[in-house]
Amino acid sequence: MTKIQRTKGPALSRRRLLQGGLAALALSPVHRLVSAQAAPSRRFVFLLSGNGFDGSVLMSRATREWIPMNGGREVLDHVRWGDGYGAPRAYGASLRSPEVIDGDLTTASGLANLGPLASKSAVVLGLSSRVTGGGHETMHGLLSSTRTIAGAPSGRTLDHHLAQLPSVRGVGGSRTPIGAIRVGVHHSTNASITYDSCASGPGLALPTINSAQAAWDAYVGPLASADGAERIARRTRYLELARRDAQRTAPSLPPGSSRAQVATYQAAVEELLADQDRFGEVIESTRSSGLVLPARPEGELAPLEQLRAQCATVSVALRAGLTNVAVIGMGTGSGFHGFDYGFGALAGAQNHGLRHVFAAGNGEPTSAREDLRRDFRRVWREEIEALASIASDLEATPEPGGSGTMLDHTVLVYVGDNGAEHHASASEFPLLLMGGGEIGLRTGGRTIVYPDVFDGGAAHRQLTNLWLALGGPIAGERLERFGAANLEDPMPLPELLG
Repeated sequence: MTKIQRTKGPALSRRRLLQGGLAALALSPVHRLVSAQAAPSRRFVFLLSGNGFDGSVLMSRATREWIPMNGGREVLDHVRWGDGYGAPRAYGASLRSPEVIDGDLTTASGLANLGPLASKSAVVLGLSSRVTGGGHETMHGLLSSTRTIAGAPSGRTLDHHLAQLPSVRGVGGSRTPIGAIRVGVHHSTNASITYDSCASGPGLALPTINSAQAAWDAYVGPLASADGAERIARRTRYLELARRDAQRTAPSLPPGSSRAQVATYQAAVEELLADQDRFGEVIESTRSSGLVLPARPEGELAPLEQLRAQCATVSVALRAGLTNVAVIGMGTGSGFHGFDYGFGALAGAQNHGLRHVFAAGNGEPTSAREDLRRDFRRVWREEIEALASIASDLEATPEPGGSGTMLDHTVLVYVGDNGAEHHASASEFPLLLMGGGEIGLRTGGRTIVYPDVFDGGAAHRQLTNLWLALGGPIAGERLERFGAANLEDPMPLPELLG
């Protein structure tokens, strides 16, 4: 039986964003051993679906029934649910506070194979992020709640913020040597590294590795072979040379900015050397722990195969303690345009053109369009299942030195990088959350529907509110502001806080 609640909660304050970090060095695979700590471990994984997805794939049977009963638009299988179709009154003009729907999430087409993970998941509907601009993609805007202008980010993204927090990365001997891992899948095999999803600040884009082989070499290879370990040792020797050079140069410089720059450089090298030492410890620990490592991906992989390989790499990185933050981009930025998924109605044609056909089906559906929609929904279901494979691995692993499983200490987010629709106005960002029960995220197999941007008025909430929740109380911090969005209420979505 469906249970629907309306809930409200108090506002929470937040702390200022931390500054800086050695973002450009984030590709170096440096590792440290997870150790028992008084504070709980906190991990975050974001899977960004390029050009968005049909929000109806996240809607349980109970949610699909509730929306028209509340005065919202009927959810139709032959029309993509999004801000163009759903506006206004996507969820009903009378909605003035969040609705919590307790319905079986596995009745949603995209969540049918979640199994037991459904009870540790939540679907969130109704959040906007118009500050990002929408369109085909919001690029860095999704995770920064700012607008990317001429390809340049206007603010830091949430992954970078989280990776700088001592409560997430740890301190001293418990500090992870890599702040965040950023991997992805791009339609072009020539775009092995791109800079269009993450940033450390205005104008400071961060790299994403789009080669599944290169990502494996960087993050799994050192754990898997003597050759990989030798690469770590070789990097250590290079860093030691850099340290000696800085030590030799500094005394010869007059007091002033030049000497200060060398001192900053030397401090960065010292930090990397410490991380290298911890990486060596992890190599030894991983080999004695029995952790099963995935085989190196080989050959040319179809997009969904690449995604699964990247998720396998991220899973190992989290469980070995390589990092506590990961971003996985599936055709983010301009990367979605040329995908040939290689099956069914999606084979032999470019992704961008096919999405136009999908979005155009507002009349009587044709057989060809039905096939197209079926296969796109398969793509989105398999994206979700790729992220769920990480969640399953974490659920099967006890939390080192803590209670519950590693999934209970990890928040996984599946969200479209431009919200909903093909040409989006960023008015709706449907998303899926998994895990996090031991660090304050309340999921419970629920769907939370927020009053939408068209009719919700002051009760409407934005994607920024969720980032405030993750970067604030879920991360064990106080966060006062994030991004450039103007919020009616800066509360970090108390409906999701346990």
